[in-house]
Amino acid sequence: MTKTILFINANNSEVGGADISLLKMAVAVKESGFDPIVVLRTPNPLTQQFQIAGVELILLPLLRIRASASLLRKSGYIFRLMHTVYILLMLIRRVKPDLVHTNDYIDGAGNLAAWIAQIPSVQHVRLIGEKPIWLLYTLRFLSSFSDVLICVSEAVRIKMVMWNQVSTVLYDWADMVSAGQSKGNRSLFEELSLSPQTRLIACIGRLEHWKGQHLFLKAANNIADRYPNVHFLIVGGTTTNKESYLEELEAIHETLENKNRITFLGYREDIANILRQIEIMVHTSIRPEPFGLVVMEALSQKALVVAADAGGIGEQIEHGVTGFLYGLGNQHGLESALEEALNTAAGADIKANGVKFVNEHFNKQVQVSKLIQIYENRWNTSSQ
Repeated sequence: MTKTILFINANNSEVGGADISLLKMAVAVKESGFDPIVVLRTPNPLTQQFQIAGVELILLPLLRIRASASLLRKSGYIFRLMHTVYILLMLIRRVKPDLVHTNDYIDGAGNLAAWIAQIPSVQHVRLIGEKPIWLLYTLRFLSSFSDVLICVSEAVRIKMVMWNQVSTVLYDWADMVSAGQSKGNRSLFEELSLSPQTRLIACIGRLEHWKGQHLFLKAANNIADRYPNVHFLIVGGTTTNKESYLEELEAIHETLENKNRITFLGYREDIANILRQIEIMVHTSIRPEPFGLVVMEALSQKALVVAADAGGIGEQIEHGVTGFLYGLGNQHGLESALEEALNTAAGADIKANGVKFVNEHFNKQVQVSKLIQIYENRWNTSSQ
């Protein structure tokens, strides 16, 4: 009899790494002979991809705990949490899943509902811990109802060990087709009316302050004069309740001498196409990145990577071997690393190393097998 996996994700309407990872997991689980059911809080641009893959999708009014919530909103969390647990408990009793998989640390209501229903559960952890203490303790409490924590990197796992919670590392894998990121094949040079000899550098990711696109703007402006054949791109859409950051970026952009050399492309679904055409992909987060999915994707598509050396990034990039690193939040370091990447004579070797590293360390078959083994371990444990 086919086993059913119930995935729970209290998502935003925009797409982030957690959403892409969930889609790939659901598709991979289905390909492995299981029956995935995905519960979302709200539709997003990936919704159609679940339908195309034949994955059942359910929308429910789930609680999404926010660190920036007002005091009044925080005071209502306990009631909304219990309501979300009740909704999920009713769903569990209706669809009778064999296991509940919550997709992020903020989805802990699913753990509690599974615990009440006496269903095995696992929880993905996609944060390193830089959150208000009240939120960390809330999330830690809810995660205690999960049987095992699945960390997206060793950096995250170390943080969970510090919290005395049992965890394992499961890396993501590069599958831009299943993730719905391979749409379109239009030439960026034609789209932007640029010479085919133009060297493209892109900063890719959703727009919010901790992702550091403001550093990219300033660094791009400072080095543009020395590289007249380089054009800079910012790729990504706004984030719910943080839309003002785009206005901040646009205001900075207007003050730059080389603003005409920097283009905002907005949210795109042709990320694979973009990565294949650019020379350098820049990661600019100003706090430790739990994993940095776009870094792995860039490596897989033979783009040179310049990234902030913190969190899970060091598990993907070795300076001068698979990419280039700079100090977290250091604009001058970013500029130096960018120039090193632009001037390197070993670009072809570094790109080849990056592809090889992804194939060896983030292999889809290996990671999916490990995920299925985690599920089977839970079923074997619960049956004893």
